Amino acid sequence: MEGSSLKTGDSYKRCYSIDKKEHKVEKNNQKRIAEIKQMLTFVDEKKRSINLVIGQEVFFDSDRVE
Repeated sequence: MEGSSLKTGDSYKRCYSIDKKEHKVEKNNQKRIAEIKQMLTFVDEKKRSINLVIGQEVFFDSDRVE
């Protein structure tokens, strides 16, 4: 019994830390996207349009570890 509860606790801690890490990565990506949009978005007054100078593939790189 003792080993079983220890194993369950370890499993829970691993799952929690993975979920927490994924949440932090997603939150940081959203924050980074918002900051970059704020810096790189500009309004062309003549055309009255918004142009975004940025590639999306930079933000959705799942292999990137922080």
